Amino acid sequence: MNKQDAINKLMAQGMTEQEANAEFKSKVNWYLRGTDRTSESIRYATKCAIEDIIYDEVESLDSTMLDLFFS
Repeated sequence: MNKQDAINKLMAQGMTEQEANAEFKSKVNWYLRGTDRTSESIRYATKCAIEDIIYDEVESLDSTMLDLFFS
């Protein structure tokens, strides 16, 4: 998984490349809040943003399955 995979997933969901890049940067900045923005924290925030985008659908499927199971 890398940044381009995450951006491609956002574009597959209907975003333009510019919108996908902006969304990715927004997620990275969210994970960077409260940090000193060191190279290590930027790498970690980027990794978290990638995982957040890539696995977002899996988490929503999990919650949907739980809703169906307990309904």
